[in-house]
Amino acid sequence: MRLVTFGCSFTQGIGLDGLDYTAHQYYYTPLESVLKIKSASKDAWPHLLADQLGLECINLGRGGNSPKYVFQMIREFDFQKTDIVVIQWPQPDRHVIWKDGVEGYEPLLEIASTNGYAEEYFKSYHTDFDSYYTNALLIENINAYLKDRCDQVHHVSDTNEMSENKILSKSFPILSEVGTFFNQYHFNDLCDDGHPGKTYHNAFATRIKEKIQS
Repeated sequence: MRLVTFGCSFTQGIGLDGLDYTAHQYYYTPLESVLKIKSASKDAWPHLLADQLGLECINLGRGGNSPKYVFQMIREFDFQKTDIVVIQWPQPDRHVIWKDGVEGYEPLLEIASTNGYAEEYFKSYHTDFDSYYTNALLIENINAYLKDRCDQVHHVSDTNEMSENKILSKSFPILSEVGTFFNQYHFNDLCDDGHPGKTYHNAFATRIKEKIQS
């Protein structure tokens, strides 16, 4: 049996190895990421969780990921029926824009409101509600996609604003099943680059273990 996880740098474990995100290899396409990506640290929550459950760990966290990129990584992955899957959906305001390609999904640009890219987009077109709506669509689709492909699927998100929004929660009942990720913890244990430290990862692994076994 395997634990298969998807997410951003928080799942990959960047910072736990003493290095910041710039020191890690950049995986260009979703398929390349699925085939080649490596965890940043064995202290990342997926490995801690897999050890507690006695499962093989396949950690497909990727630094800088957006929800749409995670979505496509999941579609590229070959699941087994006994897999337990945990998906950490990145910040909804992260985006990937695909190239007009014929050989697969290749990013034209990956943007986030916090990194200074696509300033005009965020200034003129971005709304939080639209980001939450798009993220909810992805979660609903992937939940249906994985329902008959693996044993368990668990979703977590950095924001609980999607599930608290009455319009979205009515349109997307799956949001009631999305757990809260690191932002519920108030520890002082941060890596040098600002990523969550070992205390965060241990606490989150323990909480997800309880959910999986409930």
